[in-house]
Amino acid sequence: MLTPKGIETKSKLAVSFVMAKIEEYKNIQTRIEMCLLSMVQDKIQNIIFTGPVMIMDSVDAVITKHNIPIHISGFCENWNELSQINTNKVDALLLSDD
Repeated sequence: MLTPKGIETKSKLAVSFVMAKIEEYKNIQTRIEMCLLSMVQDKIQNIIFTGPVMIMDSVDAVITKHNIPIHISGFCENWNELSQINTNKVDALLLSDD
């Protein structure tokens, strides 16, 4: 059983944890945006994303949010699956890991 003081302490720890994770998420979003904008400067328009689907979803969200003119033309969870994807109209491969 927790005392009122214990509940308050646990609540503050939980809020602190969530705020830290939100800040980490914002930093990751910024890093993704910078990477995509760099690709735009290099005239890259179509990419294949290789990595966890959760990160691809974040990349897609950044593309949409900031109207970045890049299209995810293909997806595979690891680079071993690349041979199964048509790369004819792709400008670059965006690799990610956990």
